[in-house]
Amino acid sequence: MVLKVDPLENPDESAPALAPRGCPSVGVEEEFLLHDAERGVLAPCAPELLAGLADDVNGACSEMQNTQIELVTQPETALGALAAGLLRNREQASAAAHEMGLQLLPAGMPPQMSPQSPPARPSVSDNRYRKMFARYGAAAERYQGCGTHVHVEVPDRETAVAVLGHLTPWLPLLVALGGNSAYSGGADTRFSSWRIATQRRFPVSGLPPQFRSAAHYDESVAALVDAGLLEDGHTCFWLARLSDRYPTIEIRASDVGLTADDSVLQAALGRALVMTALSDLQKGDPPPAIDPLWGDAALWTAARHGLEGPAIDPVTGKKVTVSEYTSMLLDKTTDALCEAGDYYAVRTFLAALRKRGSGAQLQRSAARGGHAAVTSMLHGATCQTAGLGRNAGLILNAAQRDWRDVHMENEHSKSQPEPTPPAEDQTNLVHEEPDPDAGSQPKVAGGVIIVLTAAIAIAFLVVAVYLGGQAFNAW
Repeated sequence: MVLKVDPLENPDESAPALAPRGCPSVGVEEEFLLHDAERGVLAPCAPELLAGLADDVNGACSEMQNTQIELVTQPETALGALAAGLLRNREQASAAAHEMGLQLLPAGMPPQMSPQSPPARPSVSDNRYRKMFARYGAAAERYQGCGTHVHVEVPDRETAVAVLGHLTPWLPLLVALGGNSAYSGGADTRFSSWRIATQRRFPVSGLPPQFRSAAHYDESVAALVDAGLLEDGHTCFWLARLSDRYPTIEIRASDVGLTADDSVLQAALGRALVMTALSDLQKGDPPPAIDPLWGDAALWTAARHGLEGPAIDPVTGKKVTVSEYTSMLLDKTTDALCEAGDYYAVRTFLAALRKRGSGAQLQRSAARGGHAAVTSMLHGATCQTAGLGRNAGLILNAAQRDWRDVHMENEHSKSQPEPTPPAEDQTNLVHEEPDPDAGSQPKVAGGVIIVLTAAIAIAFLVVAVYLGGQAFNAW
């Protein structure tokens, strides 16, 4: 089936949003820094800001430092609804911060510090964070990392543990796509995600190990708590883990998205990976075996280079390009993306990301104008939808309607639908495959030649018949 909607066109605004049937719901938590716009320093004003947000933003809460807040969406099945919720949270929190003379900064780490910056102090509203400061020392006191945490619904904890093993090979790529912490303390770290690098100071971080069962997972976490390495089960820094509050897997690979679009992309990819893992489990496929040596190498490489350098496939240990790694991910998750109605959106978001650059790349570009230009860029991006513009929800809804039709027509077939990619100039930036439009051109040209040849032959035949007739009459 050929899709009826071009994802780069503006679909009918009156068309209702349709949630894909049977797809896991997905929710997103985003962490932000609070910045004093006048003084140019971080502002430890989270309690005051959260008090003003109580009636406006659902699920707003404190974080490890009083210079941070977290905004939480409702769980959604339709990507358009999730995008709208993320943008609404950002707009309302930004407006409340503005009233206090503050700015909301979507950066994985504080881009600049000054001698006037207040000392780090734990969130006064949560005694748990005070205990973490005491347990981890400077590793916690100096950590002000902000991430995008994607919660994907799973049937039960036993299934969730099995899914974790299938997710792990792709976590470094999610880190590379979501790098947004190039600067720390006013210095260029030369990393794409300095947040990931600083997390390694904590004893339980990085890629999660393989677990045999939910009981094995719970026993391992409990043992780490008993050994004094974790404050509780919620303080492990694994890039994917079981939520202890919701029936979800929590994917924590990406820095906070520079724009809401960046977080939507992480949510769509995270859900597709979970859906693909569930399918693999039904087929009895075991999770890929990953040597911890290459798992760590892949994660460090992703945090260091982001979109700009090489990547490591943690399964094979081979060096690949980020484009190749991304193509592998799309090949793996195409069925799930189509089923969820997210294929068009993901391809378009990825293409926009590659053309625009990651948050880390844009921070470095802005830094040519000084450190103040970096915070200005971050503040300006908070409520923007750079990937698809203000029509993001409309485009996602249109794509979902069409991909639901594809799924319905193929639900009794094992054959994979062949999605029509976005516009040519965007597709090849992300998924390196022959352009279907370009591939048809030789056929069209050949057809034209055949038609012209036939026309010339007919013309010669007509002339020959006419001349032959004249000669016959003369004879």
